[in-house]
Formats: sequence, C-alpha cells, structure tokens
Amino acid sequence: MASKKSLKAKSKIEKSKKEDELFYRMLAAFVIALILEITVVTLYRRYCAGANYRPVLRTIMWTFLWLTAIDGAAFIASLVTKRFKYLRSLFALGLFLFGCAVFLRLVNLYGLLTLKIGCIACPVILLLYISYLIYQPEFFMTFLLSALGVFTIWITRRVYYINYYKHLYVMFGVSLFILATAIVTFFAMKNKGVLGKGEWRLRVFPPRTSYLSLFITYGLTLLLFGIYLIFGPPIFYPVMVVFAGFLFVSAIYYTVKLM
Repeated sequence: MASKKSLKAKSKIEKSKKEDELFYRMLAAFVIALILEITVVTLYRRYCAGANYRPVLRTIMWTFLWLTAIDGAAFIASLVTKRFKYLRSLFALGLFLFGCAVFLRLVNLYGLLTLKIGCIACPVILLLYISYLIYQPEFFMTFLLSALGVFTIWITRRVYYINYYKHLYVMFGVSLFILATAIVTFFAMKNKGVLGKGEWRLRVFPPRTSYLSLFITYGLTLLLFGIYLIFGPPIFYPVMVVFAGFLFVSAIYYTVKLM
C-alpha cells in the first residue's frame, strides 16, 4: 500500500512539474512575441512617418546571420559529440535567428509591406507555438498548413496579374515544402513515428498519431493551391473560407479530444 501511495505521489509531482514547465514556456513565448510585436509596430509607425533605418537594420541583419552561423556550428558539434538533447533547442534558436535576418532583409527590400506582414505574423507564430505545446501534432500541422496557405494566397494575390510567374514560383515553393513534409511523415509512419536508426533515432510523431488526418491536411492544402492556381483571385474568398472552416472544425475536434 505504501509503495502504491508513493508511486502516486511521485506521478503527481512529475505531472505538476511538467505543467509548470509548460506554463513557463508559454509565458516566455508570450513575452518574446510581445517584444517583437512592439518592435515591429514601432518600426511600422516610424516608416509611415518617413524614417529610414535601413543602414541600422542591415547591420542587425548581419549580426543575426553571424549568430546563426555560430548556432549552426554548435548544432554540428552536438551531432558529432552525440549530445542529442541539445539539438532541438539549437535548431529552434537557429531558425529564430535566421528568420529574424530574413525578415530584416525583406524590410530593407519592401519596407511597409513586410512590416504589415510582421504585425500579423508575430501573434500567429505565438499561437502556433502554443498549439505545438498543448495540442496533438495533427492539429499543429493543420494550423501550420492553414496559416501557411492563407498567408501564401494572400501575398500572391497582389502580384497575380502583375507578375504571374513570381506568383507561380511562390506557390510552387510552398507546395514543395508540403510534399517534403508529407514524405517525411510517410517514412516516420513506417517506423512508428521515428526517423533514423540506432543512436541517430529521432522521434517526429508520438505513438498514437493519426496519420490519416495528417495526409488529409496535406492533400486538402495542395488541392486548394491547385484550384487557386487554375481560377485565380476570383475564388480568393471561397478558398479562405475553406481554410478557415477546416481549421475551426479541427480546433473543436482536437480540443474535445484533449478533455
């Protein structure tokens, strides 16, 4: 009896620790997103007033690129020394630094348009991270691809008639990313959610992942891209409604599954 009680007490302590860690991660993500949002909105207002921070932003961009290179070296060193527990954190940090550098480069090229996108992207990325922490991987991928699809179609609608080939290249690049994700998912499914062998095994999906839901999401996104490529901006709003409706239904379904 005593051993059972001690096991229950330990499980409760571990559960509370995981919940606390989850809360601290979400809190840190919220603070970072808030700082980034304030920075982007401030830059947007300054640019609207006629300010020009391109030389400063270019310097900051190169700083982020150098930090990304350092992070990449640390990532490779962790691989060589087989310290796999640091890989996810280093990859996330490198992705963040490189993303900031790309964003600053786009601000230098396109100015206000990029800053407008940044104002929307900060809260969306925050919600994506929270869904990654709380929800199942199926809903995270649904949210990610829906947001990516809406963003891609919204951006390319502006240049559909002006520069059709640029629009085509962007849609083709995003479609390749979705296909690559589907291929990775397929190989992970064949190996019970794991990629690689031996010491180089990496768990991509948890054991109870519904792979059918993932492939439905991939297929629906590619189908909507194909329909939009054929008919163009006249069906912009119907495509947006389908993306939003699918995301809304998925959110309800996976929220109920969490309960």
